[in-house]
Amino acid sequence: MPSPPRRPSATRSVATPRSCGSRSKLTERWSQVIVELDALPEGVVGAMKMRRHRVGATALQAYQVSRQLARYRENAALLPHIDAMRRALRLTRSRSAPPPVTPEVPEAEVPRSS
Repeated sequence: MPSPPRRPSATRSVATPRSCGSRSKLTERWSQVIVELDALPEGVVGAMKMRRHRVGATALQAYQVSRQLARYRENAALLPHIDAMRRALRLTRSRSAPPPVTPEVPEAEVPRSS
């Protein structure tokens, strides 16, 4: 027959100054963990923006150098690649955002007195 579940002893639930202090410190540490975890997505987003910027700058630089090289007849083989880069560049450019739509608020009808 299984033994009944153990109940906590009364002496175990009594808080001592030492245990309260350690619990308080532990709570403060976990609060700091929460703060750091909340800041983590912002750091990741910032790092990704920097990487995208570097990749984009390198791609634009390669495009510009390719355009300069394609001016010479011996580099005519670059022209299809430059056209492909130009098309890709057009697709990535952000279009200007349309003006925000402001909802029309109907004027309150004023009851007419007869």
